Amino acid sequence: MIRVTSVLFAFGSLLTLIDAALTRQLLREPGMTERWLPVRVLMDSLGVDVALAVCSAVAVAGLAVVAWGAVRARPPLASVAFFVLCIAVGARVCGCANNFGVMLR
Repeated sequence: MIRVTSVLFAFGSLLTLIDAALTRQLLREPGMTERWLPVRVLMDSLGVDVALAVCSAVAVAGLAVVAWGAVRARPPLASVAFFVLCIAVGARVCGCANNFGVMLR
């Protein structure tokens, strides 16, 4: 379970960085903007690069907390944490696929 959790965490972290890079590239295109209000406010106040770095750090920290729970918690909670980690990595896959799909248009 520890190895699978480690691989999921590493894969999710890598996808988070890829997603941020794709988002940064998309935001350079004319007419493209961030749809999620909290991120848009961060981008307006801190700049795109810093806002994406902050969002990526928060996302990876969230993955780390859930991965730690999947490894260190008691069995029922560890199973729930592992399931949440799987969902979070799946969401990262969808986010990257969405950004890549938008870039191909």
